[in-house]
Amino acid sequence: MIVPVKFAKVGDWLDAGARLVWVVDPERRLARVYRQDGTEDVISGDGALLGEDVLPGFSCTLTTVL
Repeated sequence: MIVPVKFAKVGDWLDAGARLVWVVDPERRLARVYRQDGTEDVISGDGALLGEDVLPGFSCTLTTVL
């Protein structure tokens, strides 16, 4: 389970200028993607963490980091 402290940290990182934040939840086998523009996504299963415009070309399957 993602604890509230992690959500606060996400806000801190985005407020500090991070454009992309990944929070991996190994217990639920998913990752949450937060962007500076306020959009969010949930990645699960065989999905991949993408670098988007921050790290162009970067891709890491979720199963690799779980």
